[in-house]
Amino acid sequence: MFIGTSPEISNIIGYAIGIIVSYALNKIYTFKSKAHPKKEFPKFVLSLLTSYGLNFLTLILCIHIFKINPYISQIISGAVYTLSGFVFLKYFAFRNQLEGQTNED
Repeated sequence: MFIGTSPEISNIIGYAIGIIVSYALNKIYTFKSKAHPKKEFPKFVLSLLTSYGLNFLTLILCIHIFKINPYISQIISGAVYTLSGFVFLKYFAFRNQLEGQTNED
């Protein structure tokens, strides 16, 4: 927005950059994957979208069904996003890398 783009475009650009940076950092440092991004990146994005869906569902359930304080609900739903995201990335998006590892890795 500082350079004159609308809040909506700024938001899209910010999320796009965040997804790319997150993919690179997870690929290189967290999962040490050597697989081609053409196969991994769509799985990565699907994993994030699924985790976000679980996050949002959890938030709605906590606030509207269980009547939990909205701030606490945000913390709970954030934890659901973080944990589910890691599981989806480890066992879905970067799964092929795990199958090639030995106990010594």
